[in-house]
Amino acid sequence: MRRARTTGTKRAARYSITIAALIAAAAATGWLAPPVGEAPPADPNALAQQALDLEGRVYHAATTREHHCMEKQGFTAHPDDADLSDYILVPTLDEAAEHGFVNAEEEAATSGFTAKPVAYQDAYFTALAGDPDWDRASGAPPLPGTCLAQVNERLYGDRIAPSRPGAFDPANQEALFTEDPRLITAYDDWRACLRGKGDHPDFATVDQARKHAEGFYEDDDYTEARRKELALAVDVSVCASGSGLREAYRAARESARATLYERFRPQITTWCETLRTALDRADEDADA
Repeated sequence: MRRARTTGTKRAARYSITIAALIAAAAATGWLAPPVGEAPPADPNALAQQALDLEGRVYHAATTREHHCMEKQGFTAHPDDADLSDYILVPTLDEAAEHGFVNAEEEAATSGFTAKPVAYQDAYFTALAGDPDWDRASGAPPLPGTCLAQVNERLYGDRIAPSRPGAFDPANQEALFTEDPRLITAYDDWRACLRGKGDHPDFATVDQARKHAEGFYEDDDYTEARRKELALAVDVSVCASGSGLREAYRAARESARATLYERFRPQITTWCETLRTALDRADEDADA
């Protein structure tokens, strides 16, 4: 199976939080939070970008402090951040013809945290949050006295960090996104196109086609599996272009986010204030 990863790599990816991708997205916009004291932006999209910018800066400050705390206990290798490359709904025709679904073989890391034995990784997460199987993305609270609890108490006044507003919950976004009429129509046209392209299963989504292609490498030798993946990826890409699926995907995603940003505006505003306070406390520590 091509996409297998080492235990260490999985654990590093598990440590990374989806916030990393949001930080990258906020940075890409060039958007910066306004000075303290200014009224929140009237535009809900601008308010959301302000929140993501603040969250990114707090995340950096918190991570720096976590690493410092861990290093005092002898942990010098830290989990790597997840890959921040942009997610591509469907490959372009050129990408599909050359790379298939752009799922290049992943090489196991040979240095840093991922190269450490499992015992080191277990001890790391135990010192960080009190549980060797702790997962940042799950929102599980750290145990008292751990490095993460200490950092949270300093920045937020509580060992448990505040929850993100529901506007940023992927499940909420997905519920609105999948019900968008533009996306539904585009997917209907995409599936109809694929049916005329060859002996393909009736995929509901591009992701199903991508996962189906991964199965080729379990059933066939590499050369044959690669040929089949490229052929499927090309058909998926051609039909995406003909159905307008890429454009519908982006429009539906943007619409879902805009709806949630407006719906959760009061919570986002409060969250921005909480993040500002955390940054102020981080600055106080830096000046001390």
